[in-house]
Amino acid sequence: MIIAVAALLLLGIDCVDFITGPRVSVFLLYLAPVTLVTWFCGKRAGYWSALPCAISRLLVLIYADVSEPGSIVPYWNSFMAYATLLVVARLVHARKELGMRIENLVNERTVSLQAELLQRQRAEEAIHNLASQLSVAEDAERRKLAHDIHDTLGQTLTVIKMNLEAVAEAGHDQSQVKRIRDSLGLVENLIQQTRTLTFELYPAMLDHLGLVPTIRRYSEQFQTQTGVQLTVSELGEPRTLSNQAANYLFRSIKELINNATKHGKAQEVLITVHWRPDAFSIVVDDDGCGFDPVAALSPKAHPGLGLAGIQERLRSLGGELCVESAPGEGARIILELKLDRNHAQERMEIT
Repeated sequence: MIIAVAALLLLGIDCVDFITGPRVSVFLLYLAPVTLVTWFCGKRAGYWSALPCAISRLLVLIYADVSEPGSIVPYWNSFMAYATLLVVARLVHARKELGMRIENLVNERTVSLQAELLQRQRAEEAIHNLASQLSVAEDAERRKLAHDIHDTLGQTLTVIKMNLEAVAEAGHDQSQVKRIRDSLGLVENLIQQTRTLTFELYPAMLDHLGLVPTIRRYSEQFQTQTGVQLTVSELGEPRTLSNQAANYLFRSIKELINNATKHGKAQEVLITVHWRPDAFSIVVDDDGCGFDPVAALSPKAHPGLGLAGIQERLRSLGGELCVESAPGEGARIILELKLDRNHAQERMEIT
């Protein structure tokens, strides 16, 4: 097919060359069939295609020769045209080979980059899975420790308090009664600290009442202790989260509240929970001094549950963290999480 097209093209060029005569040079047109054959059929075919082009050029020059009889000018011109066509065929072939080599290198590099990208994605997935497993193990240990403190230390302190109260009521020595009542005060304080520690480790409210009531309870306690105005609101139809998601989100909200008041010097914090059919988000707004989001999201910015840690853990749960802040303009932090069978179920009535 290519040879036929080149032959027709050569025939057309011959007609043009014959009509215009030797006074008008159309030699560059002969490059077209040679280039076409070389590109699609190879270097050897290109060399052979140069020969009929040179012969056609010679015949045109001889037929329309206006030079002296017996002049070798037409033969010399045809020879030089043939040599030029051979060089063109060589260059076209070299250009094609160079393009193919570049294409092969690009393809090899693309395959290599895709393999590296796939390997990196697998490594990131493995890291996320490991982080998720570690978080699950940490949550389990927190729950176990909280239950142990509540069931052993808390109950033991309650019994000690009751015994001390009985002794104080039955005692007659005022000095001993005073000491016992002082001890009662210490025990009561220790009981409150135990309850606070239990709540900090793993609030039992998460299992029984859910995330939002637990946040409200913590906000009330925090507001009483610090005087910071905390407002918790809820929009949409609530659903029950998995223990893993609820515990992590509660710890994240605590961290965000502490950061807003401790580092941002905020006096008011608004927490809004938006429930949707397939996802939900928690928006934390504060009127603090603000910060640089880029620096705050750096892994070196804050240890533990800093913004970078919250973002990484949230991603392992299939969620995203959005930070909107600037120095002197407060902050808005949005925790977005998709709801599926792993994170939520239909809300059940508590009786």
